[in-house]
Amino acid sequence: MKNLLSIIAAILLTASYSFAQTNGLKKAELPIVYLPDSLSVHFISPEPIQYVDISSKNIIGDLPVKNVLRIRYRDTVKSRDAIVTIAGEKFIAQYHVQWSPSANALVKSEIEINPAETRPLDIGISLSQPELQKFAAELFCKHPEANLEHAVAYGLKARLNHIYTLGDYIFLDVSYYNRTKLRYDIDEFRFKIDDNHQQSLLVNYFHFWCIFSSFLLYLIKIYTMSLKKHILFPKQQALLEAFGENLKLARKRRKLTMQEVAERAAIDRGTLREVENGNPGVSFGAYVNVLRVYGLQDDLLKLAADDELGRRLQDLEIL
Repeated sequence: MKNLLSIIAAILLTASYSFAQTNGLKKAELPIVYLPDSLSVHFISPEPIQYVDISSKNIIGDLPVKNVLRIRYRDTVKSRDAIVTIAGEKFIAQYHVQWSPSANALVKSEIEINPAETRPLDIGISLSQPELQKFAAELFCKHPEANLEHAVAYGLKARLNHIYTLGDYIFLDVSYYNRTKLRYDIDEFRFKIDDNHQQSLLVNYFHFWCIFSSFLLYLIKIYTMSLKKHILFPKQQALLEAFGENLKLARKRRKLTMQEVAERAAIDRGTLREVENGNPGVSFGAYVNVLRVYGLQDDLLKLAADDELGRRLQDLEIL
């Protein structure tokens, strides 16, 4: 796990280096951002931010929401110069941060990341969130009348209209009809997918876009990886459930709502609920993002750090 995190960081750092070298960028050629002592500067990204590097420890930053980077100086600093690298889903951008004595006309508290300041970046994401939203809107505009499958239970009707694929993604056009007098949130719903080769699979990790607030029609995007079946032995499943319970307690100690944590972790509430339940079908990245929100991401370094069995086996080879 430690090696995996190191590899991901190395890929992004290599991309950052290549970005500067291939295009002949020098420090003096980077866009300048002025940062005074008494002000925070916000970088607003058109896509969810995947990675940030700040070359100086005298500047601290965080992600209050998934597409905004906030930076400011520490209380006492010696060097006030830094390079800030921001990687989105499909781009990378770099800025030269310089100190400003006061909040003058050169200082902007909000910096829009413009396409002219970015370069393409491939980190394995075939479609960005804006591209997925655009495609979902196009599907909704077409919305041919169809009824591939439907189910009715407890006064609710779900109808599968169409199935679409684009790249690595599967889109389900689903209509929900609420004939009860109860309010339902879309991320509370769960449904199963059956095929001829596997058992029924509970779809837990998905994103959706609400088209009508009247709770009639929703377009739901499902990651293909969420359709894989994960099998754990009972003892390992109990460990994962205990881990999820610890994350839930960490959230409650900080008096954070599920919606607040989900937004900061760039996941939906349904995914956060499955994280807190210890669901093995949720991606490892979702667990890491939740740990980051609580400031507990460094706990990952403790995993497999004390490999007593491995050291004994290594000693036996030496003997």
